[in-house]
Amino acid sequence: MSRIIASMSMSLDGFIAGPEHRIDEVFSWHHSGDEVIPVTIGDQPYEFKVGPVNAEYIRRTWGECGAILCGRALFDMTGGWGGRHPVDRPIVCYSRGVPEGWEDRDEVVFADTIEEAAAVAKKLAGDGFVGTSGTRTVANLLNAGLLDGIEVNLVPYLLGKGHRFFDGLSTTPIALDGPEVIEGEGVTHLRYTVRK
Repeated sequence: MSRIIASMSMSLDGFIAGPEHRIDEVFSWHHSGDEVIPVTIGDQPYEFKVGPVNAEYIRRTWGECGAILCGRALFDMTGGWGGRHPVDRPIVCYSRGVPEGWEDRDEVVFADTIEEAAAVAKKLAGDGFVGTSGTRTVANLLNAGLLDGIEVNLVPYLLGKGHRFFDGLSTTPIALDGPEVIEGEGVTHLRYTVRK
């Protein structure tokens, strides 16, 4: 069965975004080299320029991903990626209701509970894993015992304030196994398994 894995770029002091959701520093590794990774966000072409280790990491991770699970806050902040996530996989959004303008669109599946969202995403993912991010969604999945793994792309910045990756946990402590460590260009990729 499909696993649900949270993945996010994070500063050394635990922030996934600075004040006002600034993400330049935590995603600086997306522009750390010369190898081009083409991306489409909605219908807009974009590209990452990364080093060879990061390129391999992205290709491997995206190749294994079968579906995306996000929460309403991230969905609204990104405009639902225009209905097409950069990883180009089906999107399931945990949301109490369908956002305005999405009622007649079928690019995204909306689910009212975290359990329903997880079940739908796992079904859509097939043999791949379900990728997720966002502080509230990750906390809800961890609190419900539904998260299987955590990938932290640790960047060499201290932001001092902003939005932390692991706020809102009610079922602590949570034990992790690992990490698998991949030293990339301008980032260290850490892969953990949630102990159940």
